[in-house]
Amino acid sequence: MHFPGRFLTGLCLFFLIPPACLYGATYGQLQALEERAVQVTELKNRFLARVLDSYGIPNVRNKDGMVVRIRVGDRWLDIRSVEIVPVTAPAGQDPAVTGHEVFFFTDGGVFHLLTPMAAR
Repeated sequence: MHFPGRFLTGLCLFFLIPPACLYGATYGQLQALEERAVQVTELKNRFLARVLDSYGIPNVRNKDGMVVRIRVGDRWLDIRSVEIVPVTAPAGQDPAVTGHEVFFFTDGGVFHLLTPMAAR
């Protein structure tokens, strides 16, 4: 095999099989992202529990602390998903975030709360 063939083969292998140093950086970044995702999930779970407890809304949490059911009136509703939306002050005013809107998407519809609590 002459020089251009070896060069092209080497170039193709470089892009098909990345060097270990590149993979290590990617692995480290993925590990950091996974750790941050766990922290954010724990923060979200604690925030939702505090909000529901502050309003006296009965709720059920799983072993990870995630709210899985809430009681609205005389019905227990299974939670499908939750959205937390920051409420912001007009531009330039401090603090920038003045509270949160919390939307619980349940098997019985959407349950909405507005709280002045900070998520942190």
